[in-house]
Amino acid sequence: MKKTSVFISYSSKDNDFAQLLCSKLSKPNLDVWLAPSKIEGGDQWSGQITKAIEECDYFILLASSHSIGNKDSGKNRSPQVHRELSLFDSNKKNAKLIPLDLDGVVVKNIASDDCKYLIAGLHFIDCRNAYQNGGLRWTQPVGQPDGVPKL
Repeated sequence: MKKTSVFISYSSKDNDFAQLLCSKLSKPNLDVWLAPSKIEGGDQWSGQITKAIEECDYFILLASSHSIGNKDSGKNRSPQVHRELSLFDSNKKNAKLIPLDLDGVVVKNIASDDCKYLIAGLHFIDCRNAYQNGGLRWTQPVGQPDGVPKL
């Protein structure tokens, strides 16, 4: 049986949350892809990331002012996250994009019109208060009794 593939796109400044989410999603039926842990020595980063995005069933975007920018605070978007979003969009397959709001960033304040276009209209899962005391606590139920997104 094929495992469900999950790609997590994030800014390195949101690494702690990304690592915690990856560990929460680690289940026998899920293959969670998180750079750099899935990139082996000698591999080309761009090739491995491209392959993972093309093969994913779910693309989880950790949306923060670090990853997608914020006009109000003057923070620019992460070029890497922007490339990953663009690649996901150009792939045009049946994978689902799930944005998690880490710091209250809102679509109208996103620093890049390209990023804004790709995620406008999507429901963001509110995770602003989820990272507490070294654990994840979701502010809203998102599909399963333990609060982990249903994949």
